[in-house]
Amino acid sequence: MCGIAGIISRNSNPSIMRKNISSMIQQLHHRGPDDTGVWVEESVAIGHKRLSILDLSTQGHQPMISLSGRYILVFNGEVYNHASLRIEQEQRGWFFAGHSDTEVLLSFIEDIGLERTLKRTIGMFAIAVWDRRTRTLQLARDRFGEKPLYFGWHSGDFLFGSEIKALVEHPFFDREVDRGALNLLMQYGYIPSPHCIFKNTFKLKQGSILTITIPDEHDRLLSPDNCHQRIHQYWSVVDVAISGMTSPFKGTYDDAVNEVEGLLSDAISLQMQADVPLGAFLSGGIDSSLIVALMQKQLNRSVKTYSIGFANKQFNEAVFAGMVANYLETDHTEQYVSCKDALKVISLLPAMFDEPLADSSQIPTYLVANLARKDVTVSLSGDGGDEVFCGYPRYVYGNRFASMPFRRAVEHFLCYLPPRMISWLKTPALTDNSPASRIKRIYNLAVASTPRVIARQLSVHPALDLVKGTSVVPMTVFDVEYPRVLEGNYLQLSMVMDKLSYLPDDILVKVDRATMAASLESRAPFLDHRITEFVTSLPVAFLFDGHSTKRILRDILYRHVPKNLVDRPKCGFSIPLADWLRNDLHDWAMDLFSSDLCDDLLDMRYCKELYRIHNTSKDDLSRINWTILSFLSWAHEWL
Repeated sequence: MCGIAGIISRNSNPSIMRKNISSMIQQLHHRGPDDTGVWVEESVAIGHKRLSILDLSTQGHQPMISLSGRYILVFNGEVYNHASLRIEQEQRGWFFAGHSDTEVLLSFIEDIGLERTLKRTIGMFAIAVWDRRTRTLQLARDRFGEKPLYFGWHSGDFLFGSEIKALVEHPFFDREVDRGALNLLMQYGYIPSPHCIFKNTFKLKQGSILTITIPDEHDRLLSPDNCHQRIHQYWSVVDVAISGMTSPFKGTYDDAVNEVEGLLSDAISLQMQADVPLGAFLSGGIDSSLIVALMQKQLNRSVKTYSIGFANKQFNEAVFAGMVANYLETDHTEQYVSCKDALKVISLLPAMFDEPLADSSQIPTYLVANLARKDVTVSLSGDGGDEVFCGYPRYVYGNRFASMPFRRAVEHFLCYLPPRMISWLKTPALTDNSPASRIKRIYNLAVASTPRVIARQLSVHPALDLVKGTSVVPMTVFDVEYPRVLEGNYLQLSMVMDKLSYLPDDILVKVDRATMAASLESRAPFLDHRITEFVTSLPVAFLFDGHSTKRILRDILYRHVPKNLVDRPKCGFSIPLADWLRNDLHDWAMDLFSSDLCDDLLDMRYCKELYRIHNTSKDDLSRINWTILSFLSWAHEWL
């Protein structure tokens, strides 16, 4: 893993450019503690911080210049199939000085251009390529958004970087909060792409290329207009889903099971390539257990595995992870986490996560990454299994309403309830654990007009008027129409929307920042795009048979691990947050609520009332309170 950053500036003073890019790239030291590189020419500066995974020699140094001298490249990520691509290029007469994947990328870019090169790759990456001949900068991000990339225009300068902390270091960066993005945070618990907590700054969407062509050197007034800024997709989750649904798999269920196991085994084999020690996260659930089982099958030694546990049995998966590790005979390490441990991590989160993120599993994710980093530099994980193989309980719950017989008739009947009752039913339910909230949720799902509305009801927090100064909430994946073949299929549509938003903007952000804070590279075999392209062609019944989610993954896992070790309700990588907020985290929360720093951004009276209700009743309002507190904690670090 690495960190990248760059500037296109109206000020072409080389000493100023070098100073600014050096300051920016230094903020990414945790992403690449092994090496630093800076390249400056005229109005362009590019920087790189390297965590050496492949080719530990200086031949992997970046920014890397192509053999012709035309292209300058910085690269954060891994191209897992670089060895086969290298052989292909060597057969064409290319000579490589080292054995890094970056050299291979550059050779293909020289031959066929960036977009066609990316379509040939299997990997995760954020890339910046400067074309000296055409004065064009191209930024690209991998298909699922595993590696981050931010960009924006600030006072006439174009900035980009792996994390916002690099952009903020530039003297022209504007730290004004985008209230629309803050509204999204309060509803989602994360900020969906392309939006960002700061104005004039954006996330490059997954599977996309941003192209900027700089005018001649005499024109210093740079802007998105005169630089011909353009973003287009080279790979689309929606297109892949439609292609799979319109050209369905013709084989049997057993054929599909064998094909998925083969694809996953190959993905794991590619992702185990590294010149540094390698291990795996193990929770004891379906996804991570299957990854470890297939790793162990391919190795002639014990896989190093890592897990985190809690004293609270309701949240403790370490015991199950230990059982799976014992059966597979892995070299297993576990660590039990107390609230005291969590408090130490909470103080680190605002600096670790440049944008506020209200996913409390970021705490154990960082702790398990820190635990693994003591032994290994790369760790494989089960991330993506739920979104690709239909694993979330809300998919099952929502599908019951989407496929409910006579749903239209039920929806029509409910419209004739007394107006006062309908008004009460439509009032947002802040908690999931009271009878009233369950009644409200059932009503709103029953009257949902489309599968997309059902998916929104189950994915987005209640819309509360917490943000001052605007009622605008930017559009997200739930606000756009999809092709008819998707709009009519709740399960396929839900998985597509999660791959477009929840996966890249919550799960993968959490994993990237938490692991990078420990200087650990995390890899996710389930996100090999070949797996998704195959799975979308399968009948939904192969994934969910009406009883079990992730049906195919379970049946593959049962070939390697006894069913009784892994067959249990989904737990999730979570912490006992509701209890901690009422007890051990109470003083921390009250300190944040007592500050007036965010009085002009949030309705703090309402926020404090929500926390009071959580503390003085049986209602669990931990989700919205953690969202508010995450933002307040972030604001104290960044504003």
